[in-house]
Amino acid sequence: MLLMIVYALIASAFVLYVARRALQKSGRAVPHKVVLGLPIAAALAVIVAYSIMVVNAGTTQVVITFGKVQERRYDPGVHFIVPGSRHEPMAITRQIFELAALDPDAVTAAGTAPVPEAQRTLALSSDRIAMSADLTFPYQLNADWAWKVYTVIGPTYEATLLIPAARAAVREAAASFTWNDAVATKRADLEKQVHAVFSRLVRENLTSSGFSVDEAAKAIVLMPPQIRRLAPPKVILSAESDRMASEVNLQRQVVLNQIAEREAERRANEGLGIRKLIEQLPKEFSPVQLKDLLYALADKQRADSMLKAVERDQVKVIVMGGNGATSPAITVPAQ
Repeated sequence: MLLMIVYALIASAFVLYVARRALQKSGRAVPHKVVLGLPIAAALAVIVAYSIMVVNAGTTQVVITFGKVQERRYDPGVHFIVPGSRHEPMAITRQIFELAALDPDAVTAAGTAPVPEAQRTLALSSDRIAMSADLTFPYQLNADWAWKVYTVIGPTYEATLLIPAARAAVREAAASFTWNDAVATKRADLEKQVHAVFSRLVRENLTSSGFSVDEAAKAIVLMPPQIRRLAPPKVILSAESDRMASEVNLQRQVVLNQIAEREAERRANEGLGIRKLIEQLPKEFSPVQLKDLLYALADKQRADSMLKAVERDQVKVIVMGGNGATSPAITVPAQ
């Protein structure tokens, strides 16, 4: 402000000099009231301008007067402050920061910019699998305690307080889950665990910095984080895919073996039944009669199968044939 007053006085002196040169041509002089009043008015205008502070919607201002932070909140609108006070805006709307674990399979190309520090974190599961993850952490600063957060933590509290706490929370929470649970079955539980650990770490840091327990719980509202992406290395996914495919193939083979065993048992029973039938036939039964009997049994079995198909609405038309001397059975499938 003092510098602006000096500039205002210099500008006033320049205006008075130009006015004096112009009036001298007509034999007149600048009035003494103007000579004294203009610099004073310019200095007062600067002082008044620096006494007015406008707070925009969605923000609050932290006012520092002669090095001391004013312990109060400033709502949106026009406020009068001590001339020369410095004020810093702080957002009180919902904010987010993103955290990403380094992808174990990512290959950094030559000339690519390094990963920002805010993204350098590692989520290690309880079974020691490094997982890559993208998370979003929403939060909101309480306007009532913005002045204290500014005083104790600083205006960059997101980078110095929230991001380190979030990185530690991801590591601690992920260590409580296996990679399979974290990725698939218990992902919501992992989000809750990250939120609980994150909130605890932030409160502990605030209380150790001078906040009371109640103030630490209210100063920054920490909303549940969102896990946008979570995945183990590709080699783990490939191995898991191969294991599942092997299990499916094994189950398929077991089913095929059971079907083959039942078919073999059925055929064995049929052969045994035919043998018993032949043994019970009269001795004078000729080979031709035996042939006709077997054909008749086959026709009966075929007819029974077709009848079941009709009952299940699998066929609409059946043309039944006899043994080798007649036409075979023709079926028309249902539409």
